[in-house]
Amino acid sequence: MDLRPGDLMGFIVSPDGGFTDENLLEVSPPSGLQVGRWYHVAGVYDAEQRRLLAYMDGDLIERPLSA
Repeated sequence: MDLRPGDLMGFIVSPDGGFTDENLLEVSPPSGLQVGRWYHVAGVYDAEQRRLLAYMDGDLIERPLSA
């Protein structure tokens, strides 16, 4: 998980130690990020569905830019 330029949050999962674009999710928080404010951010990988989801402060971030 990392913070990217433009208030993007990036999440990468590697089930086999390799990297492909299908293991990357970049999301933009619904309200942007504010300096000096704490956030609880989590990335969840569903291996059965092969799906990566992102949550901020308990809410699913529904605007993936790429998956």
